[in-house]
This record gives sequence, structure tokens and C-alpha cells, in this order.
Amino acid sequence: MLKGAHEDARFLADEQFRLRADARQGHWFVEPLSGTPNETLLDGDPLVSPAPLKRGSVIAVGNSRKGVIKLPLVVGVDAPAVPSETSRGADAPGTAGDEEVAARAPDAAPATEAAPEAETSSSQRWGQAKSIARVAGSVAGAILLGLLNGAGSGGSCVYVRRGRDAYGAILLTVVGQRVYKGRNAYGSPVLTLDGNTVRRGGQTWGDVVAHLDGELVRGGSASWGEVVACLDGEYVREGRSSWGNVLARVHGGRRMAGAAAAAYLVLY
Repeated sequence: MLKGAHEDARFLADEQFRLRADARQGHWFVEPLSGTPNETLLDGDPLVSPAPLKRGSVIAVGNSRKGVIKLPLVVGVDAPAVPSETSRGADAPGTAGDEEVAARAPDAAPATEAAPEAETSSSQRWGQAKSIARVAGSVAGAILLGLLNGAGSGGSCVYVRRGRDAYGAILLTVVGQRVYKGRNAYGSPVLTLDGNTVRRGGQTWGDVVAHLDGELVRGGSASWGEVVACLDGEYVREGRSSWGNVLARVHGGRRMAGAAAAAYLVLY
């Protein structure tokens, strides 16, 4: 049902994951399906068993070992209440306490390289997401409308982990231009990426806290600003040296995400 919503939908298997409602617990869950060529990821980690959804959760597809993350779907509203048996109506499918919606897309491609950016406009994606939401059901609609914050903002979701470990604690989540604290896109952004600058808060007119100068991250906007960190591949190192202490690792390799990590860790 995600076909046409974004170019990265081609990385989904025919059935990638299933959204399931549990009336007894009052939650919606995302459940991985076996036999998919690419992993289902929840907040950057492989989804190996059913997990509850909450506002700001990011469901994606990719390869956690290689740091490849495609089609991030952000739960943009609180998961709606699970419909009761009477509210569904006598002819509605499913049984009391258990509703399912499967995420589908044909001919999944291996998530090993960046997919081309979708050519559809934001207004087109908005219309597509709303149309799918009417068909797919309430919680699926909540996730698909998150395309405007996730895949709809450039098709990228990047995680910044503390230290050098690929499985270290997630420090920041970058969705499009917006940088959120922690492992999901919940709440207000702490930083915004604007070209080669890192701005405070969620707007492109916020104060510049740092900018990228080649491989160096400098405080403020001036070319002579103090060097607070340097980028070394996917590592963010303290100071200007490529052998400095590793502050963070960018899971996905985006340079401006590294600049955001430096600004957050050193300047905040």
C-alpha cells in the first residue's frame, strides 16, 4: 500500500511488517515478517519481535549492520484508540481485540545504496498519504502522514550514536533537516540543519551554533570560529585532529549529522 508514496518504497518486501491492534492492552504494535530481503527497523534497531508504537517512533527498512536506513515512517500523532468490536460494525474484517494492516510494496531491492530522491512534490505526497490513510486505517494513516516529516523531507533518517560503537546509545535522530534528542522524532527539534550551518531549535532562522568548514566543525558562523570537532568518515572527533577522541558515530554517514552531533555534545 506504500507504492507511490515515495521512491524508497522499492526497498520494502511484498509484505514487510504488520501493524496489529491489541484491545486488551489498548496499544498498536508493529510486527516484523519473516523472509524479507531487508530488515525492518524500529528507532534504528532491528525489529525482531512485536513492539508497541508511540508518538515519534520511526519505522524504517534497511540494513542495521551497514547503517543503511530507507523510507523512515514517523508516527506523527499519538496512536489512536483501538477500535472496539461494536465501533467496527458487524461486517468489518478482523476479530475483537485484533486488527492488522500489512505494509506492502512489490519487488524489494537490497538496501545497500542510496535510492534516488522522489520527484513528487510535498503537496502530492500529502495527498497520497491522506488517500492511503483513508484506506489503511487509523494507525497506518498516522504513520503514513509522517512521510511529511520523514521520507517526505528528503527520504532520510540518520542516527547519531555516542562514542565509536555502531551499537552505542542513540544520542540524536536526524529526520530531513530536523535534529531530535534521543532515539525517535518525538517532541520539538533541538537543532536544524540549514546548508552547512547548524541552527538552534526547529527553524531555519534560529541562531547559528556551528557550521561545517571542510572537515572541521566551527562554533558560530564566522570562518575564524573555534574548532570544536572534526569529521573522520562516520566518526566525530574532538578537536581538529583525526586522532582525537571519538565523540560520536553517525549511523548513515551524513556529514551535517556529524556537525549536529559536535554542536550538541560540545556547545550545548
